[in-house]
Amino acid sequence: MYNYPPPPPPGYPPYGYPPQGPKKRLWWPWVLAVSVVLVGALVLVFFNLYNRDNWERAHHKRTLTYQVEGTANALSINYTVPDGSDGEDRNPTLPWSKDVTKFGRNVLIARVWATSFESGATLTCRILSDGKKVTEQTSSGTVASVNCVADTGNKLQIGMPETRG
Repeated sequence: MYNYPPPPPPGYPPYGYPPQGPKKRLWWPWVLAVSVVLVGALVLVFFNLYNRDNWERAHHKRTLTYQVEGTANALSINYTVPDGSDGEDRNPTLPWSKDVTKFGRNVLIARVWATSFESGATLTCRILSDGKKVTEQTSSGTVASVNCVADTGNKLQIGMPETRG
């Protein structure tokens, strides 16, 4: 008889076949990983730019100056304070002025209004932003009432994180 080696056990290739090369590496996990890293970097850049814009706006010391002048002696002046609520001065001497800086981030508009029930009185209100006139109104008559409104420079933010600072 011939001296041949016994057949291989079940599940193994027969003798004499060339050895198989290394298994092919999968490339799609690498593409997926690189894509996730790129998307994460873009998200970080977006939020960094968003927060920088908010930070710069929050730390810009914009000053609004409320002014009321006229001939009225008995009057009431109401105005927006930095937290967004209303302040009031009753029977102030005219001309009246108040500087307000650093409004809260959700305060979008600032206003000053004055009312006098003195017959023939004249009232003028004015809002200045960093020294430049933004709005001015004048009223006279039996009931003199003026209302001036200005933008605080804040943008509406719903559900966004607080700014750094």
